[in-house]
Amino acid sequence: MGVKFNKQNYFKEKKKGRKQLQKPNSCDPDGMENCPFWNYPGKFGKYGHRPHNVPFSKYPAVINDISFWLPSENYTENDFYDLVRTIGGDLVEKVDLIDKFEHPKTHKTSHCYRITYRHMERTLSQREVGCVHQAVQEAVVRLLGVEGRF
Repeated sequence: MGVKFNKQNYFKEKKKGRKQLQKPNSCDPDGMENCPFWNYPGKFGKYGHRPHNVPFSKYPAVINDISFWLPSENYTENDFYDLVRTIGGDLVEKVDLIDKFEHPKTHKTSHCYRITYRHMERTLSQREVGCVHQAVQEAVVRLLGVEGRF
């Protein structure tokens, strides 16, 4: 009375020691050792959670980079992210840290961020984005005490 292995099925071990067949795309929290990696809860998001539909813009993004030397005092990246979101508002789609550099002689650290600007209803001009980006540069120097590399 053994269970035959079929390529279409996976085995899962019950606590009682009995083996039962499990279909490939179903996972039980008790038998996670036989669960395919694409179904493993917690590894790739919440199990059973569907992300909300986020509308995408058919208009192109404008991407600008900003880099600066960090102050010797405490600096947190969240302060920078909050500042960019406050100044840019809905025009800022994404802010990513793309490079960290430490100067070998002075031991000063530099961060470079990529800011993606996009409007959901129209194409942004470089002039529009330039004004917002310049305001971000001035505010970063004034409020966070960094030394700009722009």
